[in-house]
Amino acid sequence: SFRNVHYPTDGPDQLPPFGRWRTAREKIPSLAIQPFHPRARFTRSPTKLSSPSQFLTKVSTMPLLHIQTNLSLTAKQTSDTLKTLSSQVANWLEKSENFVQIILQPQQPMTFAGTEQPTAHIRWESLGFGQRSFEELSQLLCRLIQQCLGIPSERIFIRFCEVARSQWGWDGHTF
Repeated sequence: SFRNVHYPTDGPDQLPPFGRWRTAREKIPSLAIQPFHPRARFTRSPTKLSSPSQFLTKVSTMPLLHIQTNLSLTAKQTSDTLKTLSSQVANWLEKSENFVQIILQPQQPMTFAGTEQPTAHIRWESLGFGQRSFEELSQLLCRLIQQCLGIPSERIFIRFCEVARSQWGWDGHTF
């Protein structure tokens, strides 16, 4: 069980305003079950994770990949592409796939360079992008989109958006 859950409270993206790190038991003395929050810092780490920082690293980026393309895709192609992208994004960012969201919108009216040949616009939003550069992530993603959908990399635009923790919500909270 998690006996000491510490919540960060100082800094620009603070959690509950308690003025210092406090344990859940200090906050709610009668608390029998500790509340889960993805930014909680545990003094005793969850199963399969060796340290508190490893837990935070696994959930700290919350990536969202939004892909629009003018291709028509079958249900199977869509499903396979979503699964592949989700696992690869989690792998590239060294994050848990539990917090990766992929949106794939096929059959969008689009042109690129004056033609309606296969193209894609990708918006990648995240609380951070890990240790990889945008250029490296762009190369990896273009290669994967070309492999999954057959869209040449020169017909893909990618917009990387790093979102402030206070502007990203999940499960009724912000980060």
